[in-house]
Amino acid sequence: MKSAGSVPVNETTAADACQQFLEAWKDGLELADLSPKIIGSDVAWSNGQKLVSFEILPNEVSDGTNLHIPVKLVLTDEKGAEQKTTVSYAVGTHPSITVIRDEELYQ
Repeated sequence: MKSAGSVPVNETTAADACQQFLEAWKDGLELADLSPKIIGSDVAWSNGQKLVSFEILPNEVSDGTNLHIPVKLVLTDEKGAEQKTTVSYAVGTHPSITVIRDEELYQ
């Protein structure tokens, strides 16, 4: 049996999962609504921020196990204040599909 680290990330599946993850957030769903198909985590989503729009940027990078996908986000907080940020999501495809906010990117 192969360990998760020895199975390369499926880049097409990872890109599709990231798109689905972000669409679900934008549509007002909860993280739990994605389970069990996608296991995800984003602190802004968990803290109640709304996703107004997003743009998946080119130049994703595979580390072999995860695809790191840069994304521009436009968020609003509970008071309606808008925040623009660029983040990276680490997306894995084995043994489960996972989408985890990786880091903030500064451009």
